[in-house]
Amino acid sequence: VGSGGFSHTDSKADLVDRFFELVDTDSDEQLSVAELRAALEGQREVLKLLQGVGPAFATAEELLRMMDADRSGAVSRREFKTFVLRQIARSPRDSPAVPRR
Repeated sequence: VGSGGFSHTDSKADLVDRFFELVDTDSDEQLSVAELRAALEGQREVLKLLQGVGPAFATAEELLRMMDADRSGAVSRREFKTFVLRQIARSPRDSPAVPRR
């Protein structure tokens, strides 16, 4: 098991779920702007994950707007997972360095 209790065998979806749970401090299955702000300011792993996979953002409010697909003012687990996994899929780090022929 790696740092923070993450195993190298965890799937990307499992890891994203665990990051969601880390940020969802009140366990209401919704991320508020306050939870996002606290995570970005206090949890280096979350900041690194979101900076590494997503488009640039300057504030927690801006990040919430990018993830909040239904415009409810909060980010559901599904919205968070969809956003992060979509960004990971677009990441050039996941592409093979040399295309196969």
